[in-house]
Amino acid sequence: MGKSINYQIEQFSSWYKEAESLMIEHWREIYPDKQYYSPQYEFGLALEKMDGLLCFTARTESKELIGYGIFVVVPNPRNGKVIAENYSFYLAKEYRKGFTGIHFLAFCINGIERDYREPKNIRFYVTPQNDFSNILTRMAFIETEKVLERAIPCPQQ
Repeated sequence: MGKSINYQIEQFSSWYKEAESLMIEHWREIYPDKQYYSPQYEFGLALEKMDGLLCFTARTESKELIGYGIFVVVPNPRNGKVIAENYSFYLAKEYRKGFTGIHFLAFCINGIERDYREPKNIRFYVTPQNDFSNILTRMAFIETEKVLERAIPCPQQ
């Protein structure tokens, strides 16, 4: 670490296969021993084709992928205004020290604000296992709702 990190906007289709190990790390951090990992990449690829996805990546100087931010950019069904909702946001644990995470968040937010679809709101979902809401609050985000989830047991086959 200590080297510069490059942040960019990239098409989901150009990097999702490369992100498999990071996505598994992310999943295990959020759902340790609770749910199996079964990525639905087709969902992201379909959203990309419909122009409903905006993706950001963080890479080392050697181009190693160390983080990603995936945002669904669609009209809000409640009021029709375009909203950018984070579908997934992750930075490898070893890069969470210092300001790398804050710089990556700022890059994503700036990119969304400049997006041609002109989103009116940005929404982040933050997990209890990796709660960075205090950082978002300092970036002028406000808490608007709480999301609670319950797993439905799969029937034995």
